[in-house]
Amino acid sequence: MTDGAIWGILPGIGGAMTISDINRSRFQLIGRDRLSLALATGTIQTLGINEQSKGEALEWLQEQDAENAAAQRLERTRYETIRRWTIVAAVASVLAAVTGTIALFR
Repeated sequence: MTDGAIWGILPGIGGAMTISDINRSRFQLIGRDRLSLALATGTIQTLGINEQSKGEALEWLQEQDAENAAAQRLERTRYETIRRWTIVAAVASVLAAVTGTIALFR
């Protein structure tokens, strides 16, 4: 979603750029959704961001997407681990119940 071509900016424009602390704070205050919408609609100036900062805004959005993707991968891994252990515990419980029942009637 943060591909530079979407907003009419050359793809990769923010590749080697570093985001200034002021702009980073400004982008965080504006928020990911509002900034993305402003870039997509070409109304970035209404947020108080000049044309020279467009590249930094795009780079910041790409960073946010990367962080979100990493967090989603971590969450998915945790979910899969919990699910596997739950299945193991359920199988062990059934096995213990069957074994207990067999031992009871012998």
